[in-house]
Amino acid sequence: MRSVSSSINNALVAAPDNGLVVREMVTIFAQDRDTGDIVPFAFWNDFGAVTANVLDGDTGAVVSRNFVGDSALLVVNNVPNVNDLSIQRVTVTFSQLHATVQDMVRGYNVRLARAEIHRPLFDPQTHNLVDTPPCHFLGQVSLSPVSTPAAGGEGGIDIDIVSDTQELTRVNPSRRSDATQQRRAPGDRMMRYASILAAGIDLPWGEERA
Repeated sequence: MRSVSSSINNALVAAPDNGLVVREMVTIFAQDRDTGDIVPFAFWNDFGAVTANVLDGDTGAVVSRNFVGDSALLVVNNVPNVNDLSIQRVTVTFSQLHATVQDMVRGYNVRLARAEIHRPLFDPQTHNLVDTPPCHFLGQVSLSPVSTPAAGGEGGIDIDIVSDTQELTRVNPSRRSDATQQRRAPGDRMMRYASILAAGIDLPWGEERA
């Protein structure tokens, strides 16, 4: 989470007297299954579509995005504010009936897709953005279950967005072996005897061998 601007800070301070309208914006950068291209899908929890500037979660640059409304985005769970490297998870619920949501989860690959959550503030008198909203949460899609409701019921699509600190827990599946070293650097025989040492050898350091 980036530091807020003075305009946003002033609006928050004056909110008890002047009021403030808060909305949620979620962008998921899905992957085209055929071409591998990254396609952004942007939603917000208000009516209609809106084009708005936000600060990119990676670069901090101002970018313009087209956000789809009309109840496509239903719920954004509380975004944790922490100052450590603990793994944080935010669940976002989308409408299963919305055509754009259907296109995203069924037509594109969203697993491990980069995702951003913005929380824009609007002046209740002018209905204008207080300022360009910074990225409120940055992570990647962990789960994307699609539940089919019973007849007459309502179905939602829950997507978990996990903070990038999750990457710190990943384990390198490659083993330190001569074969692995050859793939990384052909001709480098540094790990030639790794398998022998891994098997366990009793080396008589500083004593006479029996």
